[in-house]
Amino acid sequence: MNVLIDPELLAPFRDARYCTEAEVAALKESLEQLTRFTVSYDAKVVSTTNLWHTLQRVYIAPVVAAFNDPAVRTPLQLLRNRLRVVVPNASRPLLAWGFEQMLGRDDGQDWPSGYASIAAELHAADESVVLFTRYLEGRNVRTHSTGHSILVEKTRWRMHIGAPSLNGIASVPCVASLRNIEVPWTTRFDDKLPDTAPPGGFAFQPPSKWHRGYVKPFRAHQSKHAWTDSVGNGWSDPNTPGAAYHWDVHFEVASDSPIGISPANIVRWGAPRGEGVAGGVHHVPRSKRSRVV
Repeated sequence: MNVLIDPELLAPFRDARYCTEAEVAALKESLEQLTRFTVSYDAKVVSTTNLWHTLQRVYIAPVVAAFNDPAVRTPLQLLRNRLRVVVPNASRPLLAWGFEQMLGRDDGQDWPSGYASIAAELHAADESVVLFTRYLEGRNVRTHSTGHSILVEKTRWRMHIGAPSLNGIASVPCVASLRNIEVPWTTRFDDKLPDTAPPGGFAFQPPSKWHRGYVKPFRAHQSKHAWTDSVGNGWSDPNTPGAAYHWDVHFEVASDSPIGISPANIVRWGAPRGEGVAGGVHHVPRSKRSRVV
């Protein structure tokens, strides 16, 4: 496994004076996820010599200097130990999609072409590669909200390269967490949708062609935006203030619901242990208890 580091992962954090506590917490979480991913999969950080020097000088070094915090400094310093320099074939004809959207920057380096060439070199050798990134409104996510119910649409979940030596089109997944590697469909759907469920529960199953752009991952349901699973059930954020630990799941066929009626409240992946097991029934509203099968 190989990983390309998105400069945008670090770009906003080069001056700590302009970072909020929430933004710093998000940076630390991203770096923890990156560390867990590289360790779990023994992933190599791939780059060319020039791009790595720019990443180190323009992004990594300023962030290390800005934060006197091991949670920031240590993961970034460890990246060098996983560095693998790739020398792309400069004569290889190459087409690329999505790289400009994700990697276009005004820092003197052509990140889109450079990273596309690295990805092509790796795929030509039958090696996999991902882009480790972060979500940025207007670049690779778009937020839809109705009251307190929010759905964050991931608008770029894969980049693509095409070259004669690849025998077609190869993909580079865009990941922001270890879960995106372990459950690939979460690169497009919400990370907190449960991929497993205990007995008596219900797991999210994505459409079979979830990675295709023509597949619509969500729809409007009862005035809220809802993720759509393989059989048309809608998974929406509850329209209540505060942290949400469950999904409101609206079943196309009520008898498919684990409680026999629709909607059902299903525990989110990553919810605190006290909220229940991911995919299990979180609670049944008192007004509906008499109807539960």
